[in-house]
Amino acid sequence: MQGPGATNPVSTFYTRDAQGNTMGVYEQTGSSYKWAEQHLYGSIRLGIFKPAYEIPAAEPLGTDEYSDVNDPAANGIFGKKFFELSNHLGNVMVSVSDRTVQQMVGGNLVYRAEELSAQDYYAFGGLMPGRQVNVTDYRYGFNGKENDNEVKGAGNQQDYGMRIYDPRIGKFLSVDPLTNQFPFYTPYQFAGNTPIWATDLDGGEPNIALPRWLIFPEPILTLPKLPSIPVQPLPPIPPAIPQGFSMPQTPTLPPAPYMPLPPASPPITKSTPFDESGINPNDATTYPTPPFGGEWEVTPIKPGTKGYEKLKDKGATRLENEKGDVLRWHAPDKHHPKGHWDLKRGGNDNNPWENWTPDGIQIPDGKIYGKDFNPAVLMFTDPSTFPATQYPAYLQKQHQQFKKQMTEYNKQKADYDKKMKEYQDKMKEYQKKKEKYDKKMEQYRKNNPHLMA
Repeated sequence: MQGPGATNPVSTFYTRDAQGNTMGVYEQTGSSYKWAEQHLYGSIRLGIFKPAYEIPAAEPLGTDEYSDVNDPAANGIFGKKFFELSNHLGNVMVSVSDRTVQQMVGGNLVYRAEELSAQDYYAFGGLMPGRQVNVTDYRYGFNGKENDNEVKGAGNQQDYGMRIYDPRIGKFLSVDPLTNQFPFYTPYQFAGNTPIWATDLDGGEPNIALPRWLIFPEPILTLPKLPSIPVQPLPPIPPAIPQGFSMPQTPTLPPAPYMPLPPASPPITKSTPFDESGINPNDATTYPTPPFGGEWEVTPIKPGTKGYEKLKDKGATRLENEKGDVLRWHAPDKHHPKGHWDLKRGGNDNNPWENWTPDGIQIPDGKIYGKDFNPAVLMFTDPSTFPATQYPAYLQKQHQQFKKQMTEYNKQKADYDKKMKEYQDKMKEYQKKKEKYDKKMEQYRKNNPHLMA
């Protein structure tokens, strides 16, 4: 570039990579050339090297006549390399040189990096007053973009490629060229109006700012082409486990479906067969402990009881509590396969007798204990006594659902076994290819020892 009216115009030349990133900057004044800058990169831009080296006409760079006697890059001259320290948005917060500064701390001599510039920013990039030092010494700033300090002062204008940005007002100075694709944004917005967690890519659209070690916005340098290395064969992909199953690093069997649980029932106090051999239905002193709680007393049978005269002669007794409830034991007979309790509440002859199991489960009206009424828990704990074919209707649906689940599981298990066998066959083929690859790699190392050092 040449300034108007300049007696010794200066032309500036930029060398860039395929992505448009600046690699080197050279200046021409008359017939002399100066190597002004060389940008430093890793996976991203790290800083700038400023050699300010006058290239001798008789020893141009890149020729056999070139001599590095005065070349600062080849002679270890410090103070010409500048490195940028930035945050997650790429904002350059501090720039330091490769030169260290001595300092006494607590009587000890320590070395610290030479700080060249430092600055802090408002959310949209405006420089904070009182929190900036030597801002013009390093030309990259907010979002890592290049400042155009000659127009409006230090850090007040930046070039984003597609548009010019003014961080003081947080807006671009021209309409967004992609405004038709983002009608919900103002055409002058910056970074989608989210400057805390996003940057503006090139003046056209926001870009979520990940940590700089996760992204590669800068060029990846191309190394000289090496001799072709044998390509390692890829192992076959293991078969997918049927949906709903899980598989760790090594193949495992899919989990079987859970057996459905029986419906909840009142707690059973006795889980062993009930011994009725010592119970006399006409002698309440031989009754087992009632499962109803409370105090029960042995009392003679009362007048009005069916067969009163005959039972009275036998000295028959019953259990009675403070509420007047009468409790008697009903022994097994040809109509009732299992013994059970008969309970009449309040001692009122008009109240019906209620039937209860020895464990305290009420037997529904019209049902007979041990015949068409059996608690659900016993059905699952004693399948030999109560096989599935004799389940009551309300349990048959659950049993059929469990059989359906097991059928589907066995089908998926067979499909999984088939795929695992195919996978194992492919792994054997892969091992053969891997052995061939290892042999080729070994030969490659022998043929190219200087490359493998």
